[in-house]
Amino acid sequence: MTDPDPTLRGQELGEELRRLRVAAGLTLAEAGERIDASSSKLSRIESGKRYARLEDVAALLALYDVTGERRGRLLALARETGRRGWWQPYHPDHDERLRTLLKLESEACGIVDFQATHVPDLLQTTEYARALLTESDMLTDQEIRQLVTTRKRRRARLRHEGSPTLLAITTEPALRYTVGGVPVQRRQLDHLLRMSTRRGITLLVVPNSGRANVGWTGSFSMFARTRPPSVIFVDHLTSKLFLEDDSDIQTYERAIDRLIGAALDTGESAALIARVARELS
Repeated sequence: MTDPDPTLRGQELGEELRRLRVAAGLTLAEAGERIDASSSKLSRIESGKRYARLEDVAALLALYDVTGERRGRLLALARETGRRGWWQPYHPDHDERLRTLLKLESEACGIVDFQATHVPDLLQTTEYARALLTESDMLTDQEIRQLVTTRKRRRARLRHEGSPTLLAITTEPALRYTVGGVPVQRRQLDHLLRMSTRRGITLLVVPNSGRANVGWTGSFSMFARTRPPSVIFVDHLTSKLFLEDDSDIQTYERAIDRLIGAALDTGESAALIARVARELS
């Protein structure tokens, strides 16, 4: 009998249990012995490859001396480890808020990022990212600094060996918004042109055609993984949505196909970016 594909909830729970065990100074064998479970069973729970029973999680939390709100949150995850799809409400802690997204990026073999109103995150310059976050007028200075630093780390991964392929899709209006002013936007467009020549990166632009397309339904990202399956990520102002159901994945795959069909090819996209940059000058 094979283990079911891990869910995001199961992976999140497993990661947290692993961190707690390490902080407690226990090996898998020692923790397993304390709750009468094998080390292989705990290993599969920590990797998200096995759904954790509520009583096992409760025993581990007692062993790791976890109480209060954190205990309640982890028990709630344990009750739903088999459910696919995850709505995550806003979390005030920066690292906690982005943990699932960063894990998905680290595991992905391929990323599709469609942004209708701005340059895709992984292709933003630091000054553009800072201006974009600042001009939204919804974040504190500390949150802006944290997000800019995190985006720099995320972008750096594209330069590493074994980095995921990236299909970045944006729109002509996004190229024409002067985020941070004309000089910042111009340097951002020049950066897009350089990045579009990098191996593993494909950049497409959906032009103004006078007709609506599927992109007007909203921005999203897709993370392709070998196992477990792909995940769709949708970012909202006060929450994050992760979709794992096969039907959701298939719907977004069709949306990606239609966006590619509406977009200019790579050469034409680069030419449009260059033309907009010249116009800004």
